Amino acid sequence: MTRRAAHRMDQDRLGVLVVGMHRSGTSAVTRAVNLLGVPLGLSSDRLPASPSNKPGHWESTSLVALNDSVLHALGRSSWCPPPLDIWAGGPRAAAGPTPRRARLLLQRVHPTRQWVWKDPRTSLTLPFWLAALHDVPVAIVLAVRHPMEVAVSLHKRDGTPVEVGLCMWERYVRHALAAAAGLPVLITHYDRLLADPVAWAQRAAGFLTPLGARITWQPGWENGLRSFIQPGLRHEIAPRADRAEAATAHLDTVHDALRQYDGPVRSFRPPDLPPEDPRVEQRLLHHARGGRPQSIPGRAPGTAR
Repeated sequence: MTRRAAHRMDQDRLGVLVVGMHRSGTSAVTRAVNLLGVPLGLSSDRLPASPSNKPGHWESTSLVALNDSVLHALGRSSWCPPPLDIWAGGPRAAAGPTPRRARLLLQRVHPTRQWVWKDPRTSLTLPFWLAALHDVPVAIVLAVRHPMEVAVSLHKRDGTPVEVGLCMWERYVRHALAAAAGLPVLITHYDRLLADPVAWAQRAAGFLTPLGARITWQPGWENGLRSFIQPGLRHEIAPRADRAEAATAHLDTVHDALRQYDGPVRSFRPPDLPPEDPRVEQRLLHHARGGRPQSIPGRAPGTAR
């Protein structure tokens, strides 16, 4: 059965997957979708807020651990994402979690028929999850932030070298774009979300409602959203000159291609992008051999807004 056919048969069932590189606003997006009425997972399983993300991560500890297990089975990790061809030919059989186990865990964490789930790692494992949720209608919300801002934020939080953060950004974004092909997708730019969260919420509601989401506009929702999503959340704004000096031209090309998306797409077609810089793999592996980024107490490395 195709996803479209399953969607027609089960209109009140919908999973919203929020993906994107760490430090790109995935937590803010997830909470915003939740404020529209789409349920989060069990509060008892939720990752607590941290000094680097005081409003909260809105993230499942169990599903983060499972994503880490999938990446480990592929010989990689959240800070050393796998090469872009890792899913060639479909989800691989690996000595890790099975799609069935993943589905059962997600159903336990998200017991409602509609849900929103966020984990930046899902950008890398999305083909695995689409196989696990083969008959569940899903929508993708991709959070995008300029790679230099992401890299600077990671460096301040974990000490991750800026050039490694840029390489991670490229891998995460390219994986997510490829896996989302053919699915309903809303690309969300972090700066636009912060500039006008109410307009973003209205656009997101217009994206999710035709897919079967039950949007509930509570009295005072605009003020609640504005109080949660504030421009002050954006701590790093990379000057254009710094971007031109530190970010490679092809990363600006990738980011600029994504800036052209303005609104939801019912059947996403990834943009034509230049090939990945061959130095990306070298830098990621070199960094992985040198050790993990410093972690924040009580939180796994790489967990971020």
